[in-house]
Amino acid sequence: MPLSLIIVESNPIDILFIKQIIKNIPGLILKGEFSKLEDGIEFINSKKIDFLVLGSDHSNVTFFELTNQIIQKTEIVLITKSSFDAITSYTYGFADCLLKPISLGRFKTTISRIKKKLKDNKVIEKHADFKIEVKSNYKNEKIKTNEIKWIEAMGDYIKIVTKRKNY
Repeated sequence: MPLSLIIVESNPIDILFIKQIIKNIPGLILKGEFSKLEDGIEFINSKKIDFLVLGSDHSNVTFFELTNQIIQKTEIVLITKSSFDAITSYTYGFADCLLKPISLGRFKTTISRIKKKLKDNKVIEKHADFKIEVKSNYKNEKIKTNEIKWIEAMGDYIKIVTKRKNY
């Protein structure tokens, strides 16, 4: 499965290094490179990409807040020198964080994680409209499986807890 990506990095040397790593991994399609995060966000809002490789020189509170705008649309891989940025990136839901200097093997591991996550997301989306039918209070009720929070055993019966109601 080919993956499309963009690079957002202000350091031209780091961009060249990342591009060299990308060339060594088949199935990666570089759609663009940007020096400003705002330009990258604008591109993501107009085109579909699978993930974003983001340089850490943008890392500050505003930076992490800006990435919240796109975290639902694409996976984000942060490249940083700081382990604190790594912890913060996971807090914000980034796909991965790579500490500099990056190795080819570690980048391949990141790509594998992203492929697995995208594949899992497709399966979840495919099954999002499945419904089950249960009898509750002498009435048949249809419940979307993606609305179920948990199912609890209660002797010969079960309790189904959803966002809206308990059955």
